[in-house]
Amino acid sequence: MRVAATAIGVAALALCALGADATARAEDQATRTLDRTYTCAVFFRGGAYLLDAHAHAGTKRGGAWARLPFAGVRTGVFSGGAGNLLAWITSGRPVESTVVDQDYDTFDVATFGTVGVRRESCRRSSVRVALSPEGLRGGAAPQLGTEFECFVPKQVVVRVRALLAVPGALKVGHDFQTAHVPVREARLAVRTLAGKPLVYADVRESGKARIFAAKGCSAQ
Repeated sequence: MRVAATAIGVAALALCALGADATARAEDQATRTLDRTYTCAVFFRGGAYLLDAHAHAGTKRGGAWARLPFAGVRTGVFSGGAGNLLAWITSGRPVESTVVDQDYDTFDVATFGTVGVRRESCRRSSVRVALSPEGLRGGAAPQLGTEFECFVPKQVVVRVRALLAVPGALKVGHDFQTAHVPVREARLAVRTLAGKPLVYADVRESGKARIFAAKGCSAQ
């Protein structure tokens, strides 16, 4: 009887250990996945509410990333660096000198982060946004980039999903919420409050990037 009780106790401890290990793995996986949705304000520019979407493939130099694959959506007047971005995604493992192209300038990933969302323009939302290019036009983005300009309502819904290489989180900074860890792959989607898809983009650590936009958006 004493042997049987001991065996049962050992088995129970083993099950508890397995359960704790599974919980730890689940928690670790959760910290490796960023999945946020926001309602974001669009700025009035040139007599209209305009949203620009841009993506480019990555570029390596000497075996390291000179430019990460990148996709972002922006609105308002360009003010340098990440100035007018609403949200952006990258993928790959940057080094100190790695940059991405944004509008007519670049910004360094070490300072601005691998994933970012503008604080004052975007608020968390529970609205569902499909991460799919269905109904949109576009495709692979070259290293020189692809850009679309869209006439949109004064508010849009933005979803960002990133699979991180190591556990991380979006941390609140002065202008943005940003992650500063390498990203394996990431996706970004924008739709209207009424549900019309506007933009979809994805980036991968291989260096590839894709971007798609609604038919009403013009290629720049």
